[in-house]
Amino acid sequence: MLRPDSLEVSENLPERVKGIEWDPLSTDYLLVTTAQSIIMLVEANTASVLMCFEQPNAAAEVHTLAWIPSAPGMFLSGGELANSLYFYVGKSVIS
Repeated sequence: MLRPDSLEVSENLPERVKGIEWDPLSTDYLLVTTAQSIIMLVEANTASVLMCFEQPNAAAEVHTLAWIPSAPGMFLSGGELANSLYFYVGKSVIS
């Protein structure tokens, strides 16, 4: 069970997990994406949600999710309908 660190995150927690990606550079972190296209950065040892990310474009449903092995802490998501890739660096999104 995922345990959010703050009330703000817990109010927005989704119900269904769509995909999981382990950080290839660490056993401590994983990304979880949901049917509602919310991406959560999770600390694996405590199952705590560290951050939540939402797609900048409401039409961009998360179809794929991947860590960038050559760039620690960076990952990207892609959507089938919007034909877009979003790069995540820390707390920001670059489309």
